[in-house]
Amino acid sequence: MSQHAVRKQLDRFDDDFQKKIGGQQSREAFLFTDSKGNYLLRSVQRDDTIIKFVVKRGATSRNAKFVEELVGRISSCKSERPLVMVWLGTCEFTKIGAHRIISINSSETIDGVIERLVSIKTKILEVKSSAEVIFLSCPIFSITHWNEYQGHAIPETFADEDIKLQEIIESFNTKLDSLNSTTSGPKFSLDLVKSSRVRRGRSRRNIQTHISYNFKDLYLDGIHPIEILAKLWLRKLQNLLWYPYYRLKEEGHETFTIGPEKGKTYNSKHGYPCKAEQGIDDVKHEDLDALIIPGGFAPDYWRRDKRFLDLVRNVYQSGKPTAAICHGAWMFVSAKIIKGKKATCFIACKDDVENAGALYEDSPVVVDGNMITSRVPQDLPQFMSAIIAQLK
Repeated sequence: MSQHAVRKQLDRFDDDFQKKIGGQQSREAFLFTDSKGNYLLRSVQRDDTIIKFVVKRGATSRNAKFVEELVGRISSCKSERPLVMVWLGTCEFTKIGAHRIISINSSETIDGVIERLVSIKTKILEVKSSAEVIFLSCPIFSITHWNEYQGHAIPETFADEDIKLQEIIESFNTKLDSLNSTTSGPKFSLDLVKSSRVRRGRSRRNIQTHISYNFKDLYLDGIHPIEILAKLWLRKLQNLLWYPYYRLKEEGHETFTIGPEKGKTYNSKHGYPCKAEQGIDDVKHEDLDALIIPGGFAPDYWRRDKRFLDLVRNVYQSGKPTAAICHGAWMFVSAKIIKGKKATCFIACKDDVENAGALYEDSPVVVDGNMITSRVPQDLPQFMSAIIAQLK
């Protein structure tokens, strides 16, 4: 990704965030991290200190005193269901030598780090059993670019270590994902990806895509993000606080995600991974108190699957809160339950909703009986308030 692409993405997140901060923050949140956090912290403005930072330069899962500091903060926080984001890994798999030159730390193992992270989660839950702990993915970084920044005479000699490090981080992130019950948060490395199409031989059919990372333009020194990337990452983390899944959990409801296949991870258009806690074949409408359909491109796939349409229709016809935001209203159209109802949706779906017989309203939230609809992410505060009101 180029700086221009990062800036465009940041502008979208900034616009959403500025509209959201007028609403009530759903929960207290902590970011437990190494020096990456300092760069995000610098982009925090006085009016958006939503996340409390617990940062230590060079921190790893071995830093017992640093872990104790986090546990103490969680123990004394007033929130009933604090969100704790653990963002380590950068300093786990490299070691620093003379003149701040780094190399692969061959004495560290992925399983060893994972074991210590699980221990950190255990300590958090011992002092606050209702806390939600998320292990964030470690961004890919470059030993070569870091050592060049430190003035190494021949930094390209570390190219093979970069390849090995990328393999380590990818494996580490895969195991981290297995520790999270639902979301792992943003996949930060995706913001660094740049791809090029390379022709092998004369045939146009032999075109391959080569994936590389834009360390030079998006990192200050091979490890730490430039200002606009740091702010984008901060916005993505802040966005986690508005996810309906967590808002309902804060209210004390048992909440789970549903997907085509149980245990499989699905990525949003912004790169957010979400693991399906239940497969569609395992869910009975009689066991649900409410159903929320998210936006994005997922509804366009679900509306083609009779199993999802049956679930939506059955929950709605049972009189339980059935809610959809953004493109989620497509599910109501395809389930044939929206005719004659007042509803709203993302503007691109407006014609579909009206053609299905609904009475479209351009409002942050529209409630017609047990059908609840909203337009866009910035309507989430009103959307969730309407859902929670029907659940009480």
